[in-house]
Amino acid sequence: METLKKEIVQMIITRCNLVDISPDFDDYDAPIFSGEDETEESGFELDSVDALELVAGVKEKFGVTIEAGNMNVFHSVNTLALYIEENRVSS
Repeated sequence: METLKKEIVQMIITRCNLVDISPDFDDYDAPIFSGEDETEESGFELDSVDALELVAGVKEKFGVTIEAGNMNVFHSVNTLALYIEENRVSS
């Protein structure tokens, strides 16, 4: 699962053109999206525009579709990795 998490981080960096996040980022519990009430910077700090890129990236890279009402899987890299593992079709 560690390899999958690293692949997810790289996909997020690439799809969202993040120059301030290292490919070695390993805080897999950090929030992927910024919250309206967050006062400290943490995680990837993505916004709703980035969500479309991530949905497309997950489909393209991992072959997993994320339904519109299921955006809670993007809470963190850990939650996204778990969702991908549970929904990936074996080749």
